[in-house]
Amino acid sequence: MSNILDGCPVPILQSPWEFEQLVSMYRNLEPQKVIEIGSFYGGTLWYWAWYESYVREITSVDYPIGPSDSRYEEMLRCRALWLEWTKDIDFHDLQGDSHSPEMIQRVRDLYPDNDVDFLFIDGDHSYGGVKADFENYSPLVRPGGLIVLHDVCGLPEVAKFWQEIK
Repeated sequence: MSNILDGCPVPILQSPWEFEQLVSMYRNLEPQKVIEIGSFYGGTLWYWAWYESYVREITSVDYPIGPSDSRYEEMLRCRALWLEWTKDIDFHDLQGDSHSPEMIQRVRDLYPDNDVDFLFIDGDHSYGGVKADFENYSPLVRPGGLIVLHDVCGLPEVAKFWQEIK
């Protein structure tokens, strides 16, 4: 698995063990339609788009950081690579608040058949934020699809929501 981690041209903000577990679940599912809430640099997005040939469509919903953040230039450098990774799939780069009614509707309009295979939630890490993302986007996942919450072990607010739904 280290070759996957080593091959990514942008930071993957997960521990190697965690990423290996996630990739194993992802591969077993062989998803064709993916939604990622919170893409930041795009480390996991790179994997969804670049590494597996079965993916046909990816939607990234992300609220980019502003120029006053010290990571801003790195984020721009990383995001500039996304179009190369996604050139062979239907890619939707939706920038804005995942909780806004307009964004929720934009994503629902992309998946009117509720046929998303894989939903990765890694956006707003507050209790209310992760709960809202789950409630707003999980109905788009097909029966047998997979919903993954990032940071259930590392962040107390995410862990609290995870304890409620597991």
